[in-house]
Amino acid sequence: MKLDIHSHLSDEALDDVLIGLGSLASHAHLAQCPQCRARVESFQTTVDLFNQASRQFSEAQPVKTLETVRTRRVIARPVLAAWAAAAALLVVVGPAAWHVFAPHPVHAPGVATQAQDSESQIAEDNELLRQVNAAIAVPDDEYHWLDGSIPQTHPGMRTE
Repeated sequence: MKLDIHSHLSDEALDDVLIGLGSLASHAHLAQCPQCRARVESFQTTVDLFNQASRQFSEAQPVKTLETVRTRRVIARPVLAAWAAAAALLVVVGPAAWHVFAPHPVHAPGVATQAQDSESQIAEDNELLRQVNAAIAVPDDEYHWLDGSIPQTHPGMRTE
């Protein structure tokens, strides 16, 4: 098998090599191609540096004992209880406080509100609604659809 070292391994082939699933052809190419081998070695060096940093960080952390965990739980319980009490208080007192502190509408003297509409105003509004309804209403069966006879001409229709 003759290898073409001028065409390098694809990113997918390099990924396969790095996770241990490289083909025989990929490994043969790496043995012959210094550029592809350098890419693999660079990645492995980066992974090794990351592992070292992770190990150093883990070793620098204080050891958590069971006593430390219990102390945190003892401190957390009162804090959670305080939050629960505050939430319950907000649910109970909130609507009453909103009613007291919410802005109330201010009406100018002499201006009628919805509750204070007079009978004459209601009658005027009803008459206006009747006029609008009459103006936009289409007479029943204006186009003679119900009786089955469709007129040949209509006032707005052009005949040629």
